[in-house]
Order: sequence, then structure tokens, then C-alpha cells
Amino acid sequence: EKTFNLRSGIWVVKNIFKKCVFLTDNPLDNPGNFSYIRPNLFNHRFRGLTANHVTPQKTASKRIGCLLIHGFTGTPWVFQEFKSYLEEKQVIVSDPLLPGHGTTPEDLNRTRWEQWAACAAENLEGLRSRCDSLFIAGLSMGGVIALHTAQNRPCDGVITMSAPSRFSRSMTAVVPILRLFKRSWRKSGPQEHQKEEVGYDRYPLNALTQMIRMMETVRKGMKAIRVPLLVMHSKGDRRVPGSNSRELFDAAASERKRILLLDHPCHVVTKG
Repeated sequence: EKTFNLRSGIWVVKNIFKKCVFLTDNPLDNPGNFSYIRPNLFNHRFRGLTANHVTPQKTASKRIGCLLIHGFTGTPWVFQEFKSYLEEKQVIVSDPLLPGHGTTPEDLNRTRWEQWAACAAENLEGLRSRCDSLFIAGLSMGGVIALHTAQNRPCDGVITMSAPSRFSRSMTAVVPILRLFKRSWRKSGPQEHQKEEVGYDRYPLNALTQMIRMMETVRKGMKAIRVPLLVMHSKGDRRVPGSNSRELFDAAASERKRILLLDHPCHVVTKG
């Protein structure tokens, strides 16, 4: 096992992910295919969470802040253990519930990707007033939002986990048409070793179209990523092929960037 420190503050991920292999030049193995999983239905304890869900911390000589952004149809629940670890290290954490999430799939269908981006930007600025160094970490779609935020606002580093850069050509073509006839697509086919999720049990298709548009915007702006970048992906991720992370990694203009390939076969690597 190898660990990697990416400027001051990236040590916050040290020892979080066990059984990982450090890669710098080789593409991710076993890209797999995009498939849906069946997590548990939304847990109503998340209803009513606000966008400014910031953990108070004691003032330190050098205050480090970390914005955690969850994925599509998910909730901040995916960061429970990660957040606890950061808090133990006196990191000030903000883990907002993105617009359209934590209520009903129909709410998500009425949401535009710019609202997700605005939520992340607002929470980053909320941390800025309290911190000396700022890092952004995102899981899956949250990784895409993290990159978009770093393209448009100053920060000290970005961490993406299982982040997609694009869907397959067939999916990109079919979803915008399918949404005209169907509101959502129920998840099915759980991944091996995948733990339960707290989130919607279906993909709202209007919102999925918004995600496609956001990924296109982020791909076009990757040359604006110049801060240190840490890209994480699981070998056995069947929901988002590993080639996605390689594309984002290669496109970033960061001088200091690394890929961590995780041995555990799952998409939600914070829960794997």
C-alpha cells in the first residue's frame, strides 16, 4: 500500500482507503460497463437538511476546510465515515445536500445542473471566510461538480472519487428522448460488495439529461484545472468505467496530479 500527500491538507485522505495501488502513468484497469444498482429507498431522516450544512470546529493556527459533494440521487450519508475522520483532524467540513435531493425524485427532475453548481459554490465561499486552505472532494457526480467549482473558483486542491466524464454514446443519445415518455428509470442490478445507499431508488431522466450537459461543460473546461488533483477510482466499478477518470486526469492542466486505483470493487468508494 502506498499513500499520497497532495500539498498541505490532502493528508486528510491518508489511510481512509485501504488496499489501494498508486498509479501515475497507466490507465485504470477493468473499465467495465455502465449499469444501474438498487440502493435502499430514501431515508427520511435527511428530509429538511439545508445547503449550509457546515460542521463547527475549534479555531486552529492553520484552518483547513473541505467541501464534500455527494453524487446523483444520493445524500451526504455517503461521507459519514470520511467526514468523521476529517473532523478528528480538525478539518472544517461542509457537506451540503444538493438541490432536488433528499425529498422526491420529482423534485430532482425539476432541478437544473446550474443549481447544483451554485450550491457547491455557495458552500465553498462559506468555508472560505473561516479557512486558510480549501479543498474540494466529490463522489461520482459530486466529483464533476467539484471540478466545475475548481474551474471557476480558487481552491488549494481537488479530489474526485468515481467521477464520470461522459456516458456511453447510446445512453447520451437515448436519455434525452426517453425522458419525453418516462419520468424516471428504476435502478436494478446491484454491484457485488456494494453496501446499501441512502438515496432515491430511481434515476429521474430530466435530471440525468442535466447531468449530461454538466459533464460536457466540465470536459470543455478541464484546462482550467491547475491546482493539485487527486483522482480515485475502483478497479471493479461497474457503474462508471475507469476510463472516465483517466480522461479527466489527462485533460487537467495540473502540474501535480495523481491517480489512486482502489482494489475494492465498488462505485461508492467511501462506503466500500
